[in-house]
Amino acid sequence: MESSNENLNATLLNFEDQTPLPLPKTRNRKTLIFTSIILVTLIATAGILFFVQNRSTKSKYSDLYFEGSRKFYCHLTIYPDSCFSSMSHLINRSSIASNPLPIFSASLQIALTELKNSNNSISNAMISISNELSTTVSTFHKCATLLSHSLSLLNQSLATLSVDLEAMEIETLTYSETDNIKSWNMAAMTGAEDCFYALQEFESTVEIDREKMVVNEVRSKVDKARMCLANWMGLFLMKDYILDEFYNPIVVSDNYYPGYSGFDYGFILFLYCGLYLFLIVLYVMVLRGD
Repeated sequence: MESSNENLNATLLNFEDQTPLPLPKTRNRKTLIFTSIILVTLIATAGILFFVQNRSTKSKYSDLYFEGSRKFYCHLTIYPDSCFSSMSHLINRSSIASNPLPIFSASLQIALTELKNSNNSISNAMISISNELSTTVSTFHKCATLLSHSLSLLNQSLATLSVDLEAMEIETLTYSETDNIKSWNMAAMTGAEDCFYALQEFESTVEIDREKMVVNEVRSKVDKARMCLANWMGLFLMKDYILDEFYNPIVVSDNYYPGYSGFDYGFILFLYCGLYLFLIVLYVMVLRGD
């Protein structure tokens, strides 16, 4: 009898040793739930922060034409500082807010004015220097011829665009007229550059101080005319780009998120639906585990 009881106790003890304890399972389930809650909280927080940030960027939107016209589109030119300095004295910024044409008419007017001024400075210089300085007179005469030709070419551009700068018809130019103006501008630019480099080279050989001063003064004026002419060329070459920004304004943001703009609420709804679905699935798994 005692032997039978001992065998029964041994069997029960062996059965208890083989039965898995529920504690580790419960502990693992709690760890899973706790980790999932933290994960869901982090994802929800990130979604809210993203939503708030993306919505706040809408106050930073700006019109590309407005931004460009504030600086007269001088950033498209070869000499933006010279462009902005000369244009700001001639154009009222409010006038180009609703009309881009003054950008082109003012640029052409500045180029014409500076070419005339440099040509006049050459004429005055030839009068002021001694007739004995034949080399200087010859260089000035060559420059005057080049600048006169450049002026003639720019006047042809003006005649094609419109005799009156205030009524410039740059938007209705044909392809042929556009190509002609580009060719005239390029030839005028070549003439101004040839004059400038001729004066620059000649100045390095001049030994008389007074003569050197006169040449330097003329060269500076020709250089300014050359830069203004280059700026006019740059703006004319980019006319389609400028006009397109005016008639088809594009709005951009400094902190733009591709793919989400305009879909803020949809994104947040999708995020939270996904999180709730995840919690439901997790809850079902816990119930099945029990």
